[in-house]
Amino acid sequence: MKKIIKSFILLSTFTVCGLFMASCSETEEEGRYDNWRNRNENFIDSLSNVMDSGSDPELYAVIDEYDKAQRIFYKKLTTKDEGDIPLFNDSIVCYYYGAYINGDRFDGNFDGKEIQPNDKPTGFKLNSLVSGWIWPLQQMKVGERWMLYIPWQSGYGEKTSSGGIPGYSTLIFTIQLEEVVVK
Repeated sequence: MKKIIKSFILLSTFTVCGLFMASCSETEEEGRYDNWRNRNENFIDSLSNVMDSGSDPELYAVIDEYDKAQRIFYKKLTTKDEGDIPLFNDSIVCYYYGAYINGDRFDGNFDGKEIQPNDKPTGFKLNSLVSGWIWPLQQMKVGERWMLYIPWQSGYGEKTSSGGIPGYSTLIFTIQLEEVVVK
């Protein structure tokens, strides 16, 4: 009888611990996206403040021509003196890495750091992309690598995208432009 009671207590303890640990991991995961809209808007506001103060001379901005109230911020990680620059109706070939403000990766064809031999660039028609890509890339030269900070209004908007990107997401892309296909 004592053996049965000890077994029952031990089993109950493990069950309670298991439930407790499972609930903690769910809370952590949900917490990654708590107050998502505010956190993303605060992130972009902080970039606006840095840009307006001139405290980071390596931070640039371009106006979103579809929503002139929005600025798309970028940093030039690698620059070139010469190179083709895409126009609105051109297609591009590039390496890219997309992440949220919390660092979670959501898309890409390389790790965002070093291009590996097995990595393959992807082609896009420039004017079919989110406006957060369209306007800065028309200033980017082939061979350059930039980091874009795209506010949700210039990205996928307020609703979760078909690809699972949560609404109100600031998109952070590292892009290396490989080729311009002129139309």
